[in-house]
Amino acid sequence: MIFTAKNNKVALSLFVMATVLFFIFHDKKNSKRVKPLPATSLSKGEQLPTAVKTPQKLKPNVAINDRLPSEKNSAEPVKLKAQILLEILESNNDNDPRLDTELKTLNENEKSEFRKIYSLMQDENRAGKGTLVFLLGRNITSEKDLPFFSSVLNEPLCLSLENCQEEHLNEDSHGSPAGATLVYPQIMALQSIKKAVQLTNDPYLKQQLIETIKNGLSHDSQKVSQRSERLLRSWAQDN
Repeated sequence: MIFTAKNNKVALSLFVMATVLFFIFHDKKNSKRVKPLPATSLSKGEQLPTAVKTPQKLKPNVAINDRLPSEKNSAEPVKLKAQILLEILESNNDNDPRLDTELKTLNENEKSEFRKIYSLMQDENRAGKGTLVFLLGRNITSEKDLPFFSSVLNEPLCLSLENCQEEHLNEDSHGSPAGATLVYPQIMALQSIKKAVQLTNDPYLKQQLIETIKNGLSHDSQKVSQRSERLLRSWAQDN
């Protein structure tokens, strides 16, 4: 019986010691764990541990309009230039700087669109039509451009700014400033062709340009016919 009591005491002591050691070890293990600090406890310049770092704020989104192509870079540059042209024609401002910037050079599609606009304009809009001839005349690059200028030189004489079909007594188509306006498209056509002849290095295109001038010889306006004759004479002398 005595042996048994001693054994019980030893067992109880061992159990107590094991329990104490367990709690001591458990507390030490927990104390070694790194607990994330609240954001408010960070000092200036201090960062959170990598494992719990908060994501950086995204940069503000670029405005949607900045991502979309602008009108000047849109897929429809032909319509853009046509719109600019119509704005200039409506304003009657032949000194608009866009004439020498946005409308200075025209590709084939743009030239085609401008020719359509010319055909739809009222005959009495001589200044507007002359401006269009001027813009197209700066972009003569091949013989494909010349039928338009031939047609301009073959247009019947506009008799009046009020009505091309009726002559007004105060508008002398042969002498007065108003008369010069009446043939403004034809004058622009002759000047454009003259400059193109001077600039081209293509003998064939040069010859086609000279042939185009001949359309002006039979025009009803002496301003046009006489200027056409002088141009042809000067080129004939040069050759």
